[in-house]
Amino acid sequence: TNMSQTTDHSPVRGSKASKFFGEEEDSPPVRPSSNKAAKFFGESNFFTDGACNLESVYGDNWTFVNCMYQEFVPGDVNQQYIEASYAADVVWTFGGLENPILELCGTFRGHDGVTTFLQRVKDLVVVNQWETKEIVAQNDKVIVSVNAAYTVKKTGKSYKVEELHVHTVRNFRSVKVQIYFDFTPAIEAWK
Repeated sequence: TNMSQTTDHSPVRGSKASKFFGEEEDSPPVRPSSNKAAKFFGESNFFTDGACNLESVYGDNWTFVNCMYQEFVPGDVNQQYIEASYAADVVWTFGGLENPILELCGTFRGHDGVTTFLQRVKDLVVVNQWETKEIVAQNDKVIVSVNAAYTVKKTGKSYKVEELHVHTVRNFRSVKVQIYFDFTPAIEAWK
């Protein structure tokens, strides 16, 4: 099945994302009850209590990854989100091999690896923009185009990139994530 859709990822008022984007902290959370991501990641332990039939919740890999990106909050390290989204043996590669200039680059393995990567993001950069542009799925591959802008904390320099996140999905878990982007603006900001 080929699927391509552009998604709107404006923050939900009162969510962690809305706080990240500068909305008032005391505004009440508002989520539509039909939101598949809210059913899956919500506080009702829909996933962890064993009652979840992932295929009936998502139906396809595009919907699963779309829900992942709706729930993701840049700069947040949420273990429940990581365990619900990624296989225990996930291989996460950001920008290829480790790089002495681009400190986020490298390959990270398992839930601990994803946690390590997300913690590095939180420690090393300020996420100024993180917007999903398009999601395309075919078989077990889902590609997400993301517009991102970061400020490197140690240099104070900012840069914008379009990232391509390539997910390999099995049993509604991402088992492999490869993130590609143009190194040129990133290297200038990290120097």
